[in-house]
Amino acid sequence: MDEASRDAVGIEPLRPWLDAINGASNVQEYAQAVGELGCDIGFLSLLGFSVGVDPYASTRYTAYASPADLGLGKEYLEDESMSLYWDAYKTLLTELFTLYGVSEAEAAERTEAVFALQTKLAASTLSQAELYDYSKAYQPMTVDEVAALLPTLDLAPGGGGQGLGEG
Repeated sequence: MDEASRDAVGIEPLRPWLDAINGASNVQEYAQAVGELGCDIGFLSLLGFSVGVDPYASTRYTAYASPADLGLGKEYLEDESMSLYWDAYKTLLTELFTLYGVSEAEAAERTEAVFALQTKLAASTLSQAELYDYSKAYQPMTVDEVAALLPTLDLAPGGGGQGLGEG
């Protein structure tokens, strides 16, 4: 609520997480960095992971993968009549990149890359209505099945990375 103090510190409180993400040299390091950001402050990146009670077997916990954070959301990204929102969103992204210390030109390039990626991801993401349809959203898989879908990440329990753990 203290906007003056918030504006004075800018993005500095986020810099350790942002630097870790920006400095990631491979997918595993990126996943680790955004995972820590997600655990620490609830940020969702390309995929979000959480643990909760299985709605079809309340005696067990299960890991959940959430869809990518698409910024504006699938419905806005796929509807050309929302281009006014696209422009405002791109302006916001560019401002955020410059606050991080990126040049105006590089911020504009990164903004277009992020927007293009989010738009591409929207095509394979469930709509808001579909997310509430458990027959579409609830797709249980084993750790091995998930690992086959994400071969560049170490998801194995006891592996070199954080893994999904046992259970």
